[in-house]
Amino acid sequence: MASGETTSTAFPSPGEIGHFYDRTGRHLTRFFGGAMHYGYWTGPDDDSSLEEASERFTDLMAEKLGVAGGRILDLGCGTGEPAIRVARTTGAEVIGISVSAEDVRTATARAAAAGLAERVRFEVADAMAPPFPTDSFDAVLALESMGHMPDRARVLAEIARVLRPGGRLAFCEAFRKATLSPEAERAARAVFDAWMGGSPLIPIEDYPPLVRGAGLELDEVVDVSVNIQKTQAHLMERMRAGLDEDPEFPPDLARVMQAQRDVLPFRDEIVAQGGYGGYLVVTAHLPA
Repeated sequence: MASGETTSTAFPSPGEIGHFYDRTGRHLTRFFGGAMHYGYWTGPDDDSSLEEASERFTDLMAEKLGVAGGRILDLGCGTGEPAIRVARTTGAEVIGISVSAEDVRTATARAAAAGLAERVRFEVADAMAPPFPTDSFDAVLALESMGHMPDRARVLAEIARVLRPGGRLAFCEAFRKATLSPEAERAARAVFDAWMGGSPLIPIEDYPPLVRGAGLELDEVVDVSVNIQKTQAHLMERMRAGLDEDPEFPPDLARVMQAQRDVLPFRDEIVAQGGYGGYLVVTAHLPA
């Protein structure tokens, strides 16, 4: 188990995480512009919208999988937009799983509306125990879902189990950068708790042994922190407008915004440390 990894029962259960997204998924899909994950900008002069940057990131992750056709597992599928886009761009069959029943219903309807119900389907399932046979997927994609899971090592072992020999994995998530004062640490951690983070952030150097420990061959770990930085400003602007204008704005997201405000007194310390969290993309494969 990598340093910082834990299975503490203090973390939210899959049911609690599922209910959080049952209540917020519809709103988050709107705020993010379609897919509930970060955008990817090519540089500081890139003035793409959040929607365009998000689609670019989905395409980048699909390229990392390196598959044409075959069968892909989307681990933590949200409301289905990435799975639908990946199916279109790769020609693959995609199965998405989520602990949110409401997200699965929304994703299923979106796949049907896109005319892809025969090739893209979704089901309620826990990534800690995916209900699929051994050697049943050519690739696994996890877009910002790993941080909701209390034991990354177990999830990676399950991914290795369901992958066919030679199958590929691509995932992205936040990693730990700074060592903060106790007060700043609590405030920064509270933001991740408000987003229902299932496990603490770990340093980027912990990922290679973590991946290899699951029996996977590591291909690369890439720090893309600079490329996703604009997401937060876009997202918070839209959420602030939603809070002001939407009488059904979820209390869960109001707590996220409050946690973001509570970090502001520690901004100078966090900036001096280079930021509390970075963002990485990891690719690996199961040896043939």
